[in-house]
Amino acid sequence: MDADEMKAQAEAARAKIKDDGETFADRCRVEEGVLVRYTGKKDESVVIPSYVTEIGKDAFKGCRALKTVVIPVSVSAIGNFAFAGCTNLSEVIVPESRVDALGMGAFKGCSSLKSFKLRRGVNVVSEELFFGCSSLESVIVPDSVRYIENSAFEGCEKLSEIELPKSVEYIGNAAFKGCSSLNKIVVPARCRRVHARTFYACKSLEDFVLSGVVENIEKEAFAKCDSLREIYLPLTVAKIATGAFSGTPLETVYAEAPVPPSGWQKRWADEGTDVVWGALPGARRPSDGETG
Repeated sequence: MDADEMKAQAEAARAKIKDDGETFADRCRVEEGVLVRYTGKKDESVVIPSYVTEIGKDAFKGCRALKTVVIPVSVSAIGNFAFAGCTNLSEVIVPESRVDALGMGAFKGCSSLKSFKLRRGVNVVSEELFFGCSSLESVIVPDSVRYIENSAFEGCEKLSEIELPKSVEYIGNAAFKGCSSLNKIVVPARCRRVHARTFYACKSLEDFVLSGVVENIEKEAFAKCDSLREIYLPLTVAKIATGAFSGTPLETVYAEAPVPPSGWQKRWADEGTDVVWGALPGARRPSDGETG
């Protein structure tokens, strides 16, 4: 969506707001530019005025009627749980975004939100930012992001693909847990660890690429990934925790290591998983009818 389209949506949102004899100021408390609390529980559309510079903690929390919010360029930060539980919020319109700080759980439980574009300048996708956003289909992550914190996208059931920029160096526990439509992911080359339950129950995950610097795969990192049939593990992987792939029907693991590294725990994968040791990068077992 380009800037003109976003501005048009903002004007449309303004047109939706009914004149009920109250002003924005009657429905909220603003202290030194921080929108502390909005009380218009029945409002479906809100246009935040330009004298607001920050949306505070819990400001719109639980505003279940809210469907559209227009955030002005004056706003640079959105606080913890600011829109949490706004279950009908489907559009967050920021025509010319300056928002570079998004608090923990800012959009947690916004189960109607379908897309979101993070501004270039954002360094952290905060903990539980989009937790339980079950309708979220598209997120644009800019190349300024370095950290994706715990449970940032947990429960985003309709998120089928997300491109992580090369700048990402940390992906936290359960970051993509329960993203049941996610079918492809590439872990950026700066990430050295796949944390516990990062991709737990990503039931559609078929295509997964680990960079050649990953050293540690933690407990249940890929557990219950029902569609994952094979994976390539680079030589750098020195540790794999017990149950890292439990409940995942892996048929073949292509390991660059010539023998099992001492840091690979017993039962890191389910019994019956075939491991090809000393596999070359990009190697795959010949299919039926081919010769190796």
